Amino acid sequence: MLNNIAVLIDADNASAKTIGVILQAIEKLGKIRTKKIYGDWGQSNLSSWQEVILKYAIDPMQQFSYVMSKAKMRPILRW
Repeated sequence: MLNNIAVLIDADNASAKTIGVILQAIEKLGKIRTKKIYGDWGQSNLSSWQEVILKYAIDPMQQFSYVMSKAKMRPILRW
């Protein structure tokens, strides 16, 4: 059994719907000392995380999107 666990979540690539089950599974391995979730919170696609962050006491960390998504870059890269 692990003594201390840090849970770091990438909000763009994780599902708010399943985080409860995932946290329960992690808790079986040891004591969760910190839970942080990273994302650009100004983006509307992350709004599903709002209730989950409060429910599970996850610390939201702002990570600005400095790079365009692949879909936005494709037309720019075509010559």
